[in-house]
Amino acid sequence: LITVRHELSTRLGFESFAHRTLFDKMERDPQRIVDFLLSTAEQLQPLAEEELRELQEAKQKMEPSPATQGASLPDIHQWDLPFYSAVVKSQKQLVDPSAAAPYLPLDQCIQGLRVLCEQLFGLETSLAPASPGESWASAGSILKLQLSHASHGPLGTIFLDLHPRQQKYFHSAHFTVRCGCKVPEVMDPDFPTECHHNGHQLPVVALVMSLGHRPNDSSMEHLSLQELETLFHEFGHALHSLLSRTTFQHLAGTRTAADFVETPSQLLEMFAWNHDVLSTFARHPLTGTVLPTDLLEGMQKNRRQHSALDSLQQVLLSLVDQRAFSRDAAETMRMPSVEAREYLSSLTKEVHEQVMPTAMPYAEGTNWLARFGHLTTYGATYYGYLYDKAFATQLWHELFASQPLNRHAGERLWKNLLLPGGSADPYALLRNTMNGTEADASALAAFMIAEKRSSSVSSPPPLRR
Repeated sequence: LITVRHELSTRLGFESFAHRTLFDKMERDPQRIVDFLLSTAEQLQPLAEEELRELQEAKQKMEPSPATQGASLPDIHQWDLPFYSAVVKSQKQLVDPSAAAPYLPLDQCIQGLRVLCEQLFGLETSLAPASPGESWASAGSILKLQLSHASHGPLGTIFLDLHPRQQKYFHSAHFTVRCGCKVPEVMDPDFPTECHHNGHQLPVVALVMSLGHRPNDSSMEHLSLQELETLFHEFGHALHSLLSRTTFQHLAGTRTAADFVETPSQLLEMFAWNHDVLSTFARHPLTGTVLPTDLLEGMQKNRRQHSALDSLQQVLLSLVDQRAFSRDAAETMRMPSVEAREYLSSLTKEVHEQVMPTAMPYAEGTNWLARFGHLTTYGATYYGYLYDKAFATQLWHELFASQPLNRHAGERLWKNLLLPGGSADPYALLRNTMNGTEADASALAAFMIAEKRSSSVSSPPPLRR
């Protein structure tokens, strides 16, 4: 896979498959991506070592043996990580992870989406069950959310397929049914008038998820905060689709650079954890009590446990992905004297030792690349999740941290970032949205460290520059 992709890329005039893949992305220089990943790892390593020490201490208690009872703490191997991470999290949980669910009935969470539309962008929303000709499931199980604006008219439709059912697609996803685009001045008479407005084809999207559970004492489905985050994430994609206005459909909404497309959706996630936002809809259906601040603070702290270790794992995967599809890797693997598996193992070990704490050594004799399917589907672009998280974080702090439901900030986001879809350079879109401030992915680690040290849920820590 690596050598064939390299050969095809060089025949097309590119230095490597990474260069070929990135030529139409937000970041086009593989070395800049490598530098970003290494810098992020270097900044996060001290915090990750603190988190790892907790796991080492737990292992020392649970596996008493001469190897774990010495003066030094035992190493944590890859196969230890999920187990001891779960052990420590269960011991240090400040609140029950399910404690927020009574305040998050699904119907009220959908109302939360409408609040965002109305307060951030001044949109009008209408919600009704999908009609029989529109629905692909039983009557009433799919909702139809239509967005419009007093000045711009109808903006499009979002179908909400949120309830679990047998044989349903089990991931959470945003599906484009019809893209927005400019329509011809002379319309085909068979093209329904409700499908376009003011010279623009109206987009239609579907959000497909399996959310919620029904407690024994409730007739309503309730979400966890993690599920609410997922709902807001996918709704971020839907807003990107509906609020863009482009000439061509292949540039509409989410049809933008792969290392930028998750920025709006990751930004929307942050609203799901903000108390000012939650207080507009997260209420107990019987008492009307708002989700308590101390409960949210506890959930936030639970969520941040081992966040540095989790992020270093993402850096590790992203860096291996970049290195594997570099020119050096491909040309080395084509040498007759080089055995591909041994070379990839040595490359993976080298990156592991660069990124992970020393008390988490590389596992000799393993080949975890064999289960890293993203090398095939996301070759040379796996870094995009961290990149988009960096830009979403910067947007949050520049525009929303102090006043999350700020109409002026929402208008800036719509007109400067969402409206152009994929028709403009993402760096320019971010710069325009943030009043001239340049997008800076390198600030991600500083934010994560500050967030981990902070206990506030309404006033996030300042983003260091």
